[in-house]
Amino acid sequence: MLDFLNDHQQPSPSWLSRITPRDVHRGPGPRMQRLLDAAIVYPGSGLDESPIRQMEGVAPVFLFLDHGVPLEDLRQAILTPTQKNPTLSTDTLVAMAEFDPAPFLSGVHLDAPPIPMEGPRHSYGFWAIFRRPGGVRYALLFFGAEAIDSLSALYPSTPPKGIVIQEHYFYVNPRGNWDGPLSNFAHEHWNRVPEWLILGQPRGQFGQQQGDYRCLGEDRAIESDNRDLRFIYRQL
Repeated sequence: MLDFLNDHQQPSPSWLSRITPRDVHRGPGPRMQRLLDAAIVYPGSGLDESPIRQMEGVAPVFLFLDHGVPLEDLRQAILTPTQKNPTLSTDTLVAMAEFDPAPFLSGVHLDAPPIPMEGPRHSYGFWAIFRRPGGVRYALLFFGAEAIDSLSALYPSTPPKGIVIQEHYFYVNPRGNWDGPLSNFAHEHWNRVPEWLILGQPRGQFGQQQGDYRCLGEDRAIESDNRDLRFIYRQL
């Protein structure tokens, strides 16, 4: 893990350690709220797995939201090692399965018109459990769905454990600027700020709220297309 996060390392939650391959294939429904409460959320993630490496040992769950990623590409990133996906493809896969995302995304809380995008939109739910050396586990949830709509449905009043804000040129989940509807929704609906921010650069209210956070360090997102620096903040 990143050296400056050593003091924040936590063991795997006992409920996550007990999940079996059969549980995974049954779907995340019975555990969804625990998964959401423990998650670092990455809206517009693409297949950029850098937060999984950057927050190793700190967060037990990673939630990616992106309707521009085909399910087949996600499976390939997990099963086929490449230089761009050294984490997912080398950690031990316990189990993975597809599930119906509709029941979890029915409560969109945004009043904004949909913005057309070029290319196909993919709709699916996917989750997997991985084991790192030493036996520490983490879960990956991936919703093939519009990112900000999904985030508003999954977190209507309480924020996730952490959130990744990274510029992706808006070609995957166009909704104007990320720092518009996303930070506006957070300000209007969330009862507190996330514990962790992972920022590609200051973004709207998330950038303005840095007075509420301490920057612990920075790391280059070598797995992403832009390879930008990420600045990791924790709530004071």
